[in-house]
Amino acid sequence: MRRLLGIGGLALIAITAVAYSATDVSEPENRPVPSDPTLINYIDPTEVEGLSSQVKLTRDKGSHIHISYPQFKNTAALNKHLQAEIERQVATFTAAKSRAGQETLPELTMDWRIVGLSPSMVGIRLRTGQFTDGRWFNSHRTIWYDKSADKPLDSADLLKEGQALSELARMVRTEGGKRHAQITPGRVVASRTMFDSLVFNRRGDLIVEFDDYQVSGKSTGRVAVAIDRQEIAPLLSTAGQRASASRAGSDLPQGEPSPGEVERAFGAATPRPPSKSSGAGSVNCRATKCVALTFDGPGPTTEKILKALKTRDARATFFVNGPNASVHPAILRQMRDAGHLIGNHSWSHRTLTTMPASKILDEVERTQDAVAAATQERPALLRPPYGKVDQEVADVARGMGLAIVTGDIDTHKLPRYDSATIRKAVTEQTRNGSIVVLHDTQPGTVEALPHILRELGDQGYAFVTIPELYGNAVMEPGRIYAAGPHVTPTQAPPREAPDRTSDQGHNRHGGHGGHGGHGGHSGGDSPG
Repeated sequence: MRRLLGIGGLALIAITAVAYSATDVSEPENRPVPSDPTLINYIDPTEVEGLSSQVKLTRDKGSHIHISYPQFKNTAALNKHLQAEIERQVATFTAAKSRAGQETLPELTMDWRIVGLSPSMVGIRLRTGQFTDGRWFNSHRTIWYDKSADKPLDSADLLKEGQALSELARMVRTEGGKRHAQITPGRVVASRTMFDSLVFNRRGDLIVEFDDYQVSGKSTGRVAVAIDRQEIAPLLSTAGQRASASRAGSDLPQGEPSPGEVERAFGAATPRPPSKSSGAGSVNCRATKCVALTFDGPGPTTEKILKALKTRDARATFFVNGPNASVHPAILRQMRDAGHLIGNHSWSHRTLTTMPASKILDEVERTQDAVAAATQERPALLRPPYGKVDQEVADVARGMGLAIVTGDIDTHKLPRYDSATIRKAVTEQTRNGSIVVLHDTQPGTVEALPHILRELGDQGYAFVTIPELYGNAVMEPGRIYAAGPHVTPTQAPPREAPDRTSDQGHNRHGGHGGHGGHGGHSGGDSPG
């Protein structure tokens, strides 16, 4: 039986203003669906054979681009189609972005989920966020893949040729006018670009998703319309019928939630303990020179990094993005079993200081859940994307029991990301208590790592996880840690998280109160 992800209101809380019910349990056919019918169920990506998650980073001082996307084995046509879509969105963003007078850099992010899976079809939902002119613009596109024909399909290809698209537009105008005050019916037109994200809910109803401002003159959160399965059935093409049959949850009994659904909807019966290194306590960093190597990922080189660390009996801290973590749970278990520590690096890698508290909470909580599902432990450390922190981010982290970690040596800020440059920067800048920011999504990291381990090891350094830098001192939730207690204040940013009300948390410094090491960072482009 296929496993489902994103049950209940948690599924889309990051991109919607609609309040969902706690569960999404299908009712008998003669009764209405009790939860919002536009709720999307997701398929566990580990169920998809040959699936991996890749990351595309653009190192541009004038903007941030972080794209997570799926890659499928032996499906060159689909991979090529996905690459073309990514290139199109990057080109559009690059041409449109405005930098003048902005405190926070323009940003482009993409994450993805599997929304359909069968022997003949796969559905991939892409969610894109663009931050320009001080606000986020969210868009969605769902691509379907016909396995038997080895052919990628746009969402509009799920409809019959002829008048089906016009008829669907009419249905949306009618349904939207009755149920969605935020929809302006005159904006709904029969174009393939408008109907580029078509998904099926668990009952088989068609969900039509719209981009921000596409069918309304103002931002109202996620806007989606559900068309009853009986009404949409005559409009579906053969591919559309197969896509409907591949929907998440179609194989579950009506009215009976799976155990996993109950756990995700109401919380696990047994709380997951916080992550802790199995090797913690074996090194006394008050008597030994220590350095904490950290890696943001995971990525294609992570397993090589784990092997390199093992050769030197070195421990490290891995900060993971949610999509990559959910696709590669076995790698997370390898990290845990080798004595490494796993931290949270958000879900979609959006700058948290640009988001309200509810969206920050969702970005972090979804990754907490992904790590807990893989390791049975929940991270106790948070590394915000680009190291951007303000008071609201700190408050959310504190409420979730997460200490905030940045770093005093950030290889992402180097002018080049080749192995020689990384090696030189780390070996020359490391001090007793340093926290080094590396990226296992970059080939230069894995090439430089054996040299870094050897040279720092020859200098007498022990490689430990971040909490080990502080010995018996507890890392305080909501506090920012940039380096261990042996690094002087001039070598690490201040500690306090500033308030976003002045300038969105960009290039600002706080005070020096508290304990737990010299830490604190709110601006710049560190870490990634």
